[in-house]
Amino acid sequence: MTSTSPSDLHWTALWQAGVLHSCNSAIQGNYDGQIREFWKSRFQMLHPGQQVVDLGTGNGALLLLAKTTTPGLILHGIDSARIDPAKVMGGEKYDYDGICFHAGCQMSSLPFGDGSTDLVTSQYAFEYAPMQPALAETLRILDPVSGRIAMVLHSEDSEISRMTARQLQGLDLLFADLDIFGKARQLATALRSHPNGAEQARTKFNSSASLLMQELSSGTHAPIVEKAYALLHGALAQLARSPTTTLDMLDRAETHLRHERRRLEDMQKAAYDQGQLQALAGKLQATGMKVQTGELRQDGTTMGWTLVAHHE
Repeated sequence: MTSTSPSDLHWTALWQAGVLHSCNSAIQGNYDGQIREFWKSRFQMLHPGQQVVDLGTGNGALLLLAKTTTPGLILHGIDSARIDPAKVMGGEKYDYDGICFHAGCQMSSLPFGDGSTDLVTSQYAFEYAPMQPALAETLRILDPVSGRIAMVLHSEDSEISRMTARQLQGLDLLFADLDIFGKARQLATALRSHPNGAEQARTKFNSSASLLMQELSSGTHAPIVEKAYALLHGALAQLARSPTTTLDMLDRAETHLRHERRRLEDMQKAAYDQGQLQALAGKLQATGMKVQTGELRQDGTTMGWTLVAHHE
């Protein structure tokens, strides 16, 4: 097990915020619909006592589903982020009893014995790692006779990828075009230090705020813009009473949004095109495995690629 890299702090922040999976804005609770059915069909092939290793597990959504689908499985989740699902999410709603999580663990160095695992899973995770070392470790821990692999991977033409591009455009508007948080911070700082000399800072902020309101009223804004507005509004509500409180709230809000930006950039870079999917399938076929790939659709919307592999 390795320590969490600073480059994973934006993912640590997501999982510690208490979301079950990365589709939390679109799916409440655990995965549903076609995504759920895809995974249930994988777990139904297993028997009590067999081992599942979930790569990039986050807060363990797949393992919770595996536990209820086929009781008695040996369940492990690894993630490079500093995860602690039982502490963050456990309780009456989610029962993590019997699930073992490995935080700060890279896909290129898995803490499991050779041939020890019956099913390796990955939901929007494997594609974030360098393919060759992650695949080598996956094959090393997989049972050489009956082992199976199942993955859902981001695809470049999915609705998730389209929304990611739109959200990034919204963040560009906030940070690069309007610099709305920077100007709000300048206004709060001016009011704290020189209350009677803050008109210049107020004018600059009001100019950006006006453009932000125009974007919101257009009806074409990315959801992240509305979220940013709510965070700004909450912080500025404290401005007259306590500029220092406003500054603290602005710092937290901007950190949250910049973490979101890094996660979106990671996702954009990770999404597979058809060639990358076939390259992964080809590497598995070269080991003698039978591989099936497809397109995962949820309620008529493309959500990504599927890949399942097993020994002939």
